[in-house]
Amino acid sequence: SISAIGNWWTNPDGGMFKGPVVYEPSLTEPPDPPAGSTLEVPTVTIYEVLPYFSNVGQQVTIMGEGFVNGTTVTFGEIPANRVNLVSSSEISATVPSGNTGWVDVHVQNPDGSSAILPKAFRYLDLDSYTASLQLTTGLNMLSLPLSPESAHTASTLAESLGSTIVIRTENGRFDAYVHAGRIGTDFPIEMGKGYIVNLLEAKTFEVTGQPWGVPAAPALPASEPWAFVMVGRVEGTPPAGTVLSITNARTGESRQTPFRPDGTYIVPFVDGNQRAVASPGDIMTLQLTDARGSSLRTPRRYAVSDADLRHAYAFVDLSAMPTQVRLLPNYPNPCNPETWIPFQLSRSGQVRFHVYDARGRLVRRLALGHRAPGWYLDRSQAAHWNGRNQHGERVASGNYWVVMETDEGRFVKRVVVEK
Repeated sequence: SISAIGNWWTNPDGGMFKGPVVYEPSLTEPPDPPAGSTLEVPTVTIYEVLPYFSNVGQQVTIMGEGFVNGTTVTFGEIPANRVNLVSSSEISATVPSGNTGWVDVHVQNPDGSSAILPKAFRYLDLDSYTASLQLTTGLNMLSLPLSPESAHTASTLAESLGSTIVIRTENGRFDAYVHAGRIGTDFPIEMGKGYIVNLLEAKTFEVTGQPWGVPAAPALPASEPWAFVMVGRVEGTPPAGTVLSITNARTGESRQTPFRPDGTYIVPFVDGNQRAVASPGDIMTLQLTDARGSSLRTPRRYAVSDADLRHAYAFVDLSAMPTQVRLLPNYPNPCNPETWIPFQLSRSGQVRFHVYDARGRLVRRLALGHRAPGWYLDRSQAAHWNGRNQHGERVASGNYWVVMETDEGRFVKRVVVEK
């Protein structure tokens, strides 16, 4: 026979091995199989329960193999509520009522195959626990040791700690929230995950709640500015596909980001080895480029200050407004017969287009009316010429001149029509 200690099993000879253990309970020894037949191996296994301790009504995840629609879960002798099949190797279930202490977890498929993991889950008492985190001035890496009575998000955690920033890693990239200005993603604070926070003064942070059921990483202070966030608001609406590139001229480290729908940007610089990513006097270059890679404005240069490093972020506002009026190359060019004519305005005003042939004769007028300052680049915004004259007749192949008239002056581009 074998005996169990938690998830570890011992043989009579003293050898030990770890689950999963899969079996079909039986009161008698199974008969020998008929000649020429084979024993049927159960098709379901169970590896672990996460979190492995919690209370009634909490959701847990059960990892294993062979789960199907209709798989049931039992904690001790009590069936679980709301069992949900995530995949053949993962199911979630709501913990049913039970007494404080360890219980076996049993899963069973509709075909009768089943598996059990002894002492796999522990019911906690209903009393709350309190844990203290000692946080230092500056950057700290932490995870919450308890599930708080009220769930935290980045904003509520920053408020509770007095933290200037909160940074997480998500799908292989860093995601940031800056409490000043409430800019960034207000993401949930989840069990077992680490977060970067920055405090202006040391603090003891107390958390009251229930254990997550997974180990929490200790709070780790950092002496170097290994996390720093560039953040700000953007004036105007940049063209679709515009990207902001931020580069530290000293280190050469560069990050790119699209603009957020609310007209802000947030770019975290983080070194996983906790080496400094910024120093006083570092020049951060901020460059706006459109979808074609062309610069929209002269790059903005910003010098990082001691105060910026103390707060672990620099707030730099940008303008995405054009600095001058420009008539841009039409597309397609040559055209057959229609084409779109992009332009940009630094001031609001009336915009009119005139198309002339190679001999200077007026072919077509296009009155766009009043336009606000901004970028008119894509087909929904640019001027459109369908390759026809004022009478609706298609024009002949050849060179044509497009003249844009605004309150700032006249601007000319050549258009080629090919049939």
